[in-house]
Amino acid sequence: INLKSLDAPVYIAIKGGSGTGKTLLTYDIAKEYMRSNKKILLFNCGKLNSGHDKLMHDYQWPIKAISNYSPVYGDGKMNFNEYELVIFDEAQRLYKNKLLKILEMFQQTTIKCIFSYDPDQCLTSLEIQDNIPKLIEENLQPHKYELTNIIRHNKEISAFINNLFDLSRPSTFKKYANVSIQYFSSKQ
Repeated sequence: INLKSLDAPVYIAIKGGSGTGKTLLTYDIAKEYMRSNKKILLFNCGKLNSGHDKLMHDYQWPIKAISNYSPVYGDGKMNFNEYELVIFDEAQRLYKNKLLKILEMFQQTTIKCIFSYDPDQCLTSLEIQDNIPKLIEENLQPHKYELTNIIRHNKEISAFINNLFDLSRPSTFKKYANVSIQYFSSKQ
């Protein structure tokens, strides 16, 4: 799909497991748009980290934490028409009500939008219940691309993550020296 040549709404879903390069690919697309002086908006649906801070402060990347964004109706409504591309990285972390309001706003645009997500990387029961990847696929019928090969790989951490989600998988690691787990009974 050539996003630059279309004058109609385009939705793309980039799906893949941990380490398959979803974020790398979406950020590379964003970089190409910015090189062409195209206005983009990149929402991170997880927590911002020092890498995001560096991109925002040192290189003026338009990255926003989705947690700080509230779709407002009326005069304060965000105008997505001013952007040539909007990206949602870690889209599986979106709240359902927020996504539905954003999709409602998209109906009045010719938006080009990329949703990047790992449907298996849900951290809360609400994320599992909301099933945002399914909601995106059913409401937008995006062009879907699945990344399957792992390009970022720490064998120990990868084995730990795989075992965390599926204890029946065999692991060559008996101990995970670089992994620690903390359990908290409250958010505080």
